[in-house]
Amino acid sequence: ENRRRQDDIARRRREDSISAARKIWADALPAEGTVVRDYLTLRGIDPGRLANLPVTIRFAPAARYTIPADGRPGKWDIIHTGPAMVCAVVDPAGYTTSVHRTWLDLSQPKGKLVLPDPRKPGEVLPAKKVLGSKKGASIRFLTPTGCDTMVMGEGVETSLSALIAEDPPRRTAYWCGVDLGNMAGRQQRG
Repeated sequence: ENRRRQDDIARRRREDSISAARKIWADALPAEGTVVRDYLTLRGIDPGRLANLPVTIRFAPAARYTIPADGRPGKWDIIHTGPAMVCAVVDPAGYTTSVHRTWLDLSQPKGKLVLPDPRKPGEVLPAKKVLGSKKGASIRFLTPTGCDTMVMGEGVETSLSALIAEDPPRRTAYWCGVDLGNMAGRQQRG
């Protein structure tokens, strides 16, 4: 009975997380002509090689960066609000199940936000976060009709770098696996 209750709680939390991710995706704006394009250019994604950003990349001008609230289980504190690149992470059926967000600060050498961790003096928080359920899902930048090859990188910038290396018309699918654990699956021991 306890196991069933725990599974039900986990299922509800997962559904709430997916719903929140879908709302973030729906509220995000087209990325072209925003700081997202500037960030990707800074990271080496030449607009001359990628004239139009994939539709799986959007812009959130005021994305909230949250961390778990101390002493309040299930509650979150907003510690930063600012521009972010938002990417749709879709499951094998093509449904958005999570969002990958990168908070931006073009004054930094790599263009990503450097956010001090208020809980750990001297440490910084990651500029990238995923919300929702990413298991088995990916960010699909390009999947041409009839393609027979796929290139998948771990990160957004890595995958886009591979995409711009192929001359148009592009015949290969280019996806992002979000992180190595998601690409590899559960560790097998033996």
